[in-house]
Amino acid sequence: MVNTQSLNETHSVDLQGKVDEMKTPPIAYPTSLAFLFIFLTLLVGVIVRAVMLSTTMCIPYRVVMFIFGGFLGFFAHKYPAFKPFVTICYIDVDLLLTAFLPIILFFTSYSVDSHSFWKSFPQILMVGVAGVLLTALMAAFMAYYLIGSSWSFTTALLFGIVCSPIYPVEIVTQLKELTKGKNISVLLLGEGLIGDATVMIEFTAVLGYLASALTDASQISIMLIRFAGGGVLLGLVMGKITSGLLSITYYDLLCSVTLTLAGAYLTYYIGEKFFYVSGLLGTVIAGVMVSTTKSTVSAEVEQIVSHFWRILSHIANTLVFTIVGVVIFEKLCYVISVRQVALVFVTYTTVYASRLFVYAAMTPILRNIGYGMSWQHAMACVWGGLRGPLSLCLALIVLETPLTADFGEVFIIQTAGLVLLSLLINATTITKVLKILGLAEISLAKKANMTNCVKRIMMTRDRCISMLKMDKFLADANWDLVQANTTIKHPYQLQMSGRDEDSDDDTYMGYHYTTCPDCEREIPNEPTKKEIAEMMREANQRVLKALKISYWRQYEHGKISKDGVRTLVQAVEVAADSDNGKINLDQLGTLWKPKVHAVWLRRKLVDMMMPDAANAQVPRHPWRQYCYRIISNIWFDGFIYIMILCNTPVILCEVALRGPVSHEVTIAIKSLNLFNPRYN
Repeated sequence: MVNTQSLNETHSVDLQGKVDEMKTPPIAYPTSLAFLFIFLTLLVGVIVRAVMLSTTMCIPYRVVMFIFGGFLGFFAHKYPAFKPFVTICYIDVDLLLTAFLPIILFFTSYSVDSHSFWKSFPQILMVGVAGVLLTALMAAFMAYYLIGSSWSFTTALLFGIVCSPIYPVEIVTQLKELTKGKNISVLLLGEGLIGDATVMIEFTAVLGYLASALTDASQISIMLIRFAGGGVLLGLVMGKITSGLLSITYYDLLCSVTLTLAGAYLTYYIGEKFFYVSGLLGTVIAGVMVSTTKSTVSAEVEQIVSHFWRILSHIANTLVFTIVGVVIFEKLCYVISVRQVALVFVTYTTVYASRLFVYAAMTPILRNIGYGMSWQHAMACVWGGLRGPLSLCLALIVLETPLTADFGEVFIIQTAGLVLLSLLINATTITKVLKILGLAEISLAKKANMTNCVKRIMMTRDRCISMLKMDKFLADANWDLVQANTTIKHPYQLQMSGRDEDSDDDTYMGYHYTTCPDCEREIPNEPTKKEIAEMMREANQRVLKALKISYWRQYEHGKISKDGVRTLVQAVEVAADSDNGKINLDQLGTLWKPKVHAVWLRRKLVDMMMPDAANAQVPRHPWRQYCYRIISNIWFDGFIYIMILCNTPVILCEVALRGPVSHEVTIAIKSLNLFNPRYN
């Protein structure tokens, strides 16, 4: 009775509480404010990018958006009435990862050159797994002794893992424009992709150990194997499915875009939420596999799909950096001190010193695998390892997890400072670093080719102006203004009008010149053997590019099959990586030769179906020769086939009918079986 009364009282209290909640207006802000924040942020990003393109602003775009988010967070902290506008920034970090990580990862893996990626895969695996682990350990020792005096080493290791992933998109964009930067760009992109997957798996394991969910070494090992192996398997399956479906949509733009978007999100979500494997690693592998087979769609569709993912990546970076700026300056502005700012520089120095040590230790091995590596390439990779949105998202997870919230404030401040310093220092100075390392030099062949193009355009311009001057309707035009506004500057900052007399460079427009002492004319010199070899190498590369374009055009016109164009393009890419720059026709010809087992099987089938008439012995007797000629005639084979066809219905009736059979049916079968001696 007492229990019933207490239950009734509890129920009445709960009901009264619900009634009070219905009467009290909710504290939550309207959902429309979230949309207002998102689209206003995107609009500000458009304005910032337009200003950056129209001016020579050297501050990276993501830093500007972080500062914009910091202003919003400061206003929200100072004026509480403004806080509902930025409350969307405090959404669940898991939802934030699910929304933005597939976009960033799939765009990076989709845009990578698949042939160069797989050839550099041993190098990528070394720096993306072992290199990330060593960097995290060295950053953890620094954090254990300098940043958090009360931290355990596991907490410091978690901090080192958060600081490890790289996002070198800005650097890669600049490296692709250089002659000697292709291999470095592929290595950095691959390190970013595989390193992100490694960091995510390590972060899950260490966070589970801190939460006492993983207490034994065997549990951690099984978890790592499951996440890594399951992620690889999931990526292979989803990449194969997405690639197969993408090959069907050749000219269908809507289906191609929708398919890649659905494939990226499904791979990540299924791996993380259903199979409990690394969805991040699965998305990376699926993206690389789709990049390998993206030639199955038309060139126009593939270009639009690439632009679509570039736009999504731009939106994701804009929102992530703005959200992190809001969170830091609204929630943690009271924590930021001079010591924390000083520790940001210590963290930056430690992380990049660790990265330098890792590449210095691995360069002897990296030199002998993949495309090889010189010390200049290693230094460029060290300086090009920018930090990006994954580090910020992991720091937000640490901040919002109740178990790690005590040191999450330091995590987010140090991580954001590391990301900003890498963008402000490394991204803005990479061009100068490449010039110092000698990787930004333009080859003499490229200079000569560009010179010829500029000269040809200018000669065509002058010829056209000379013809137009003869027109009586255009005779009084301001031709000086026309000539001034149609003058093309050389892309290598040398104008056609002349060169600087104070310049110490003895080359002009790609050619060496010698001044005649008598007439003071500049006479081009003959190129050296080294310059001729460089020109030949450049010419071979241009021929290979022309071959690749020709193959694609033949494929679009239906002259080459899908597998054929893929094989030919792969042969061109292999030739581009070789020293002589030529396609191995002998190796390529073996692909069109039938296999040994196929030849053997064909010969056996031919021998069974059509025995060799030359091996048959012709009878000696005349009547036997007459019989031999009858059975060797093609009409005899046709007669036998007709008899077999006539007996087929009878055989089927005998098999299908079960006894006892009536007398009428028996007579019918005998009448049909005209040539069976059993019934005659």
